[in-house]
Amino acid sequence: MTSEAYKEAVLQAKEHILAGDIFQIVLSQRFERRTFADPFQVYRALRTINPSPYMAYLQARGSILVASSPEILTRVRKGKITNRPLAGTARRGKILEEDYMLEKQLLHDEKQCAEHIMLVDLARNDVGKVSKPGTVDVDKFRNIERYSHVMHISSTVTGELPDHLTSWDALRAALPVGTVSGAPKVRPINSSASFRHLSGHHFPSSLALSRLRTLRCSALSSRSLGAAGGADNDHSAKFRKAAEHGNLIPLYQSILSDHLTPVLAYRCLVKEDERDAPSFLFESVDPAGLHQTSSPGRYSVIGAQPSMEIVAKENMVTIMDHREGRRTEEFVEDPMVVPRRIMDKWKPQRLDELPEAFCGGWVGYFSYDTVHYVEKKKLPFLAAPEDDHNLPDVHLGLYDDVIVFDHVEKKAFVIHWVQLDQFSSVEEAFNDGMNRLNTLVSRVPDDIVLLGAGSIRLCTNFFGPSLKESTITSEAYKEAVLQAKEHILAGDIFQILLSQRFERRTFADPFEVYRALRIVNPSPYMTYLQARGCILVASSPEILARAKKVTGESLDHLTSWDALRAALPVGTVSGVPKV
Repeated sequence: MTSEAYKEAVLQAKEHILAGDIFQIVLSQRFERRTFADPFQVYRALRTINPSPYMAYLQARGSILVASSPEILTRVRKGKITNRPLAGTARRGKILEEDYMLEKQLLHDEKQCAEHIMLVDLARNDVGKVSKPGTVDVDKFRNIERYSHVMHISSTVTGELPDHLTSWDALRAALPVGTVSGAPKVRPINSSASFRHLSGHHFPSSLALSRLRTLRCSALSSRSLGAAGGADNDHSAKFRKAAEHGNLIPLYQSILSDHLTPVLAYRCLVKEDERDAPSFLFESVDPAGLHQTSSPGRYSVIGAQPSMEIVAKENMVTIMDHREGRRTEEFVEDPMVVPRRIMDKWKPQRLDELPEAFCGGWVGYFSYDTVHYVEKKKLPFLAAPEDDHNLPDVHLGLYDDVIVFDHVEKKAFVIHWVQLDQFSSVEEAFNDGMNRLNTLVSRVPDDIVLLGAGSIRLCTNFFGPSLKESTITSEAYKEAVLQAKEHILAGDIFQILLSQRFERRTFADPFEVYRALRIVNPSPYMTYLQARGCILVASSPEILARAKKVTGESLDHLTSWDALRAALPVGTVSGVPKV
């Protein structure tokens, strides 16, 4: 879009706000650039340019996602839902005294603080949808988090997930992200849909992780179920013991990682010319302290060759079972019920030896249009704008094989999950699992590839040239802003996010872009995801929703999928209130 169209959209948004239709709207443009760079090379550069608490490389059907993010949207862990809104931004100071001064100015900026409080209220609303009554709390409020280039105002909203809800419900409740949609969420979405040339609703997307661990699992006292150390008969005995309690059991081997990096390990599993192969790389960077820059997070996770895929376009869901060589299609009202249905009879066994990180399960993305699943009546698919990229609304891959890097202990866990229901006996399941695990382990050190040097022609102390090719003109964007202001003044919404999509053609490899992103914008959540029809490279400071291990207080009929569902759409993208 042109600058004039964008300005016009802004004016429209301001009118909506003045009219009380909305409180906030985010007008965005999509920038594109064609490149021949390998996506994984991009991710390598991103890890250097922008080390973040959350970094990822994910290859899905038709797309690759490279991400680096400082924040989560929603997390569910041990029955606790966490939503961490980040709003309010200032640059970092060149010296310590300037940094303190900028922090003080940021915390006293009425506009920045008002936006932050609005998003905190939105997070409380999102978490409250899937929490036990009386458990929603703001644990941290208006804290300053420092990163390599900027500082953010951050708060933490938590709640307790009932037993009958899952992390998927928490994610669903948080989508779309309020910082992208506006506030309230649905009204800004309807308003932004009326602005011409505002498209690219697939981005930003939300990455979803669902562990292959039960929320009510009994921990095993065994030292290891892996292939490292001890005799095979010892592993077999422990495997048999675990099989008495569940039907989904992990085998793992812990290896030294001083000769290996997550970038190299990903390239061992996914070659440069395999850009259509569903896979991912997730990385994290701890937020920078006042006296230091961002540092690498503890864990990085890699996955390739999913055993199953779920692809949803509106209400049509395609299930590809690569193990059985079977492909089925079905019409469903809510695609989120499909992975829950598949997992219904799983009884995973948790191992204390495995790291407290994602160790296998569902990985993929939920596009902005997943809001139509949450609000079927108010936001039907027939009212959605045209998808010029024609990408799936949801893409999930079931990863039985993953590699988890522990950067603190300098080792990697190579993990393979065994589903006992696929075998006639426990012995057959164990032998097949060990063979697959050993094959996976051998691929990592034996298939080491040489990566390009990744020359970087940029100075990370300054912003690069602005992108000019947008999906909306400046005038259209200004008009959209005016419309948004009218909606806010009318009391229809609190916030709306008007967006425009900037495009730039490039020959750079997507993974090389991710590598550069890691240097430019190190964030808590960084992602490189190859999915169906697209490659996603992301860097984000926040989560959508998180579901922690159940402590016994949650309701029986709810799971982590319910928590994920409750978090969708993301309030920072939709606006406040969401609908």
